[in-house]
Amino acid sequence: SCASLTSAQISEGVETIGVYAFYETGLESIKLPDSLKELGYYSFKNCTSLTSAVLGKGLVELDNQMFAGCTSLSSVVLSEGLITIGTNVFDGCVALESITIPASVETIKDKAFLNCTSLKSVTFNEGLLSIGNYAFDGCTSLSEVVLPESVTTIGTYAFRNCTSLQAVTFNEGLLSIGNYAFDGCTSLLEAELPESLTTLGTYVFRNCTSLVSAKVGGNVTKLPDYSFNGCTSLENVTLSNGLLTISQYAFAGCEKLSNVDLPDTLTYLGAYAFSDCTALTSVVLPEGLETLMNGVFLNSGVTEIVIPESVVTMQAKDWMSTQTIYIKASRYVFGTTWHSGCAAKIVWEYVEE
Repeated sequence: SCASLTSAQISEGVETIGVYAFYETGLESIKLPDSLKELGYYSFKNCTSLTSAVLGKGLVELDNQMFAGCTSLSSVVLSEGLITIGTNVFDGCVALESITIPASVETIKDKAFLNCTSLKSVTFNEGLLSIGNYAFDGCTSLSEVVLPESVTTIGTYAFRNCTSLQAVTFNEGLLSIGNYAFDGCTSLLEAELPESLTTLGTYVFRNCTSLVSAKVGGNVTKLPDYSFNGCTSLENVTLSNGLLTISQYAFAGCEKLSNVDLPDTLTYLGAYAFSDCTALTSVVLPEGLETLMNGVFLNSGVTEIVIPESVVTMQAKDWMSTQTIYIKASRYVFGTTWHSGCAAKIVWEYVEE
């Protein structure tokens, strides 16, 4: 390592810089020429005195960990022509406060901006297609994200623990949001998901404790495990027709949720889906529901529930003695001993007035 190297002039005409070229040097700034076409991985890694970098127009990809650990880097200019921001490129650049992603960039790979704790502003441009796993994980100063219409995929853990993130504008055209993508975004206020969305990951908005409202579009057929678990401020949720499954613990611990309209298309309610929703006092189960798993309304405010005739599978565990279950079907649908472990009062062959 050349820790005493504080400056370097790279002339126009240079096309290649190899791997580890300036690794752990004392460089304070760098300007790369437009002629440069290839910049090796780790090339500026751990240059802790580097404060600014201007990248030339010839680069189409930033390779792995190129500026990782550059803890003083506060200014970066990315040029048009860049297509890929590679894995861990700016990982741990804790002084970086803002970045503009050129319109030519199509892919931000995994962990590209991991733990950039001072990053307040990211400007995305039309043309971006995918945001990788952990891409902005731990960017605790990031306050707003506006996704361009071109984005189709948000990876797992992409914005996890962005604790200052208050607003995300989700684009029409977005198809998939990965597991844990916004887990622990404790300042996020609203999640209005587009109609284009088809896949939503597990734990996707878990512990978003400031989230007040959420809307899930009709092309999402499954609300996965722990989707909104622990969203203690969630008051309003809109679930669209097309939804078939609400998985286990999806809304568990949403203690301010007082009303939910379940869509007519729903067929499956997972275990403990609305457990500990203490403000929820009334729920209408749709005709067409087929499966009701254990403890769906455990420790909620629901005291009475009508089970439609369409239900063919129902589990008895973790109903409360304060609850009354009105079952439209005959007891023989579930078996004569089905209710032996059920604490709730059961009314069979119930007929609504």
